[in-house]
Amino acid sequence: MKCPLVCLSLLLNLSVQAAGIAEPPTVPLLISEERDAKGYVLPVGPKRRKLIELIGTKAGLKFDIKTYPLRRAQKLTERGEGLLWGIVQTPKRSRHLVFSKPIAEMRAWMVVPAGKAFAYDGINGLSGKTLSISTGGQYGELFETYRDRLFKVEEEAGSYEARFAMMAQGRVDMILVCSLYTTVSGFQAWLERNYGGIGEWSVLPRPLSTETLHIAAARNHAINRFLPVIDRAIVSLNRDGAIHAITHARPLYRRKSSRSGY
Repeated sequence: MKCPLVCLSLLLNLSVQAAGIAEPPTVPLLISEERDAKGYVLPVGPKRRKLIELIGTKAGLKFDIKTYPLRRAQKLTERGEGLLWGIVQTPKRSRHLVFSKPIAEMRAWMVVPAGKAFAYDGINGLSGKTLSISTGGQYGELFETYRDRLFKVEEEAGSYEARFAMMAQGRVDMILVCSLYTTVSGFQAWLERNYGGIGEWSVLPRPLSTETLHIAAARNHAINRFLPVIDRAIVSLNRDGAIHAITHARPLYRRKSSRSGY
């Protein structure tokens, strides 16, 4: 009589253990927040959420998404309170953070008033101009080196509507928009679908910068142990074209108040 009871007990224990193994670890994932024209925080867009879920599933992790202003998200990451999504690697950040393999390339496209397009051939072409950027935007080391020296920066306006209005009023000469679109035609089509009714403008054919996006973790905290499995997932998904399929998929609806180009 004891054998059936013992066997049943073993089976139950194995089932509990298997259930424990099957449950993926939950990892906080910190994302730079976006706001609409009224200053309200926007939900994470469906394309970005789908990309996060894709990487998480492939890595065997469950990402718990939390949105913050970029600077605060980076500070929390440095304290080991989560992983940081979609960050550009710089020497300054590398002092405190370690980075995953590149997820995708991000380009900073330059939008100017209609009739004022010019042949951009380097950073000196921005001399004396005022550029509108999104708060916490990432435009590369060259941009950071010359901002407020070669050109001025305006980053108070949070939404595209406000930024286009500033350009129409002549308060800024250019709007910088970070996007995962790799061609000017693809980016311009996205911009026209979402903001074609806001003023008259042109997109310069060459981006200001091209940077790779990563997931970052605190250099000296245990949370960085998740990066190796995330790296393997990113490499596999990029090799299979799954990440490209999401980042370049045409949206099913018009999202008016996003600041990011994906």
